[in-house]
Amino acid sequence: MTAKDTKFQKHPLTIAWEKFLESDEGKRCLEPFKGMNPKDIYYLTNRLHRAFVAGVLAKNMQ
Repeated sequence: MTAKDTKFQKHPLTIAWEKFLESDEGKRCLEPFKGMNPKDIYYLTNRLHRAFVAGVLAKNMQ
């Protein structure tokens, strides 16, 4: 497998985050932000994704 092949593969934590956002719990979490500008929602979910990844990594390191 070359670097070119792996370039488009998503990280497992990114896949887990996307599955979370599609789940009922994820949709409930995003409910308060329904009327927001899509750019703001993207920024918010990007920040939440970073927190999610940091939390998962911290939990795995314990």
